Amino acid sequence: MNYLKEYDSPGKVENAAKRHMSLCRQTAGGEKYESLMKPVYDGYQLKLTALQKAEDEKDMATDVVYLCDNMLDDTIRKGQARAKEFDRENMTEITTMIFPKGNISDIVNAPIRKEPDLALELAQKIESLGNDHALYPLAAEIRAQVEKCKAAFADEAEKIKLVGQAEVEVTLAKLAVIKQYSSNYFIAAQDHGKQYAENLFPRLYTRKPKEEVPAEEDEETGAEASSAA
Repeated sequence: MNYLKEYDSPGKVENAAKRHMSLCRQTAGGEKYESLMKPVYDGYQLKLTALQKAEDEKDMATDVVYLCDNMLDDTIRKGQARAKEFDRENMTEITTMIFPKGNISDIVNAPIRKEPDLALELAQKIESLGNDHALYPLAAEIRAQVEKCKAAFADEAEKIKLVGQAEVEVTLAKLAVIKQYSSNYFIAAQDHGKQYAENLFPRLYTRKPKEEVPAEEDEETGAEASSAA
């Protein structure tokens, strides 16, 4: 019998357990050992499904993070356009005052988790113009988008945490399958003998990586082959 190891991949463990149960169903008296494995295997499947769900939800949360970042960028671009329009109409230099050198690239191209704080600084500069200024409402729009970004960051962090928890549960469930897999062999051997137990378990193969041949040996082999030809 080839024993499963704790470092075996989830796919290998799942495959071995399914094949073991299949052999049990085709062997007289094997239903006892299938019944021992099936609840453990089913529990493992549930944990794998939960992990996939957690990973999907994490990916969707990350999508929202980037969506909110894009929406914040759009709000800042709109703010710059309004500021420039105000400057043209009133012969002022508000754009240069509230934006870094009159440009938004330092804000919208900042790391995604730093941008909200830079955007808040921008909102504060706009608010410093006074609540009777034509551009003042822009500050509230920016702050609203910043709040959405921060909420998206928090949701993503929570989803990442849940993925980690699900991974731990999958590992524990996998170890339970491995333990029951081995136990079934010893129980079956005790009940009916070693050969009977062997019949209940599939042959598992582990592919070993090919050993690299030193370059000089390759050259020698090639030389010998050409001379032989």
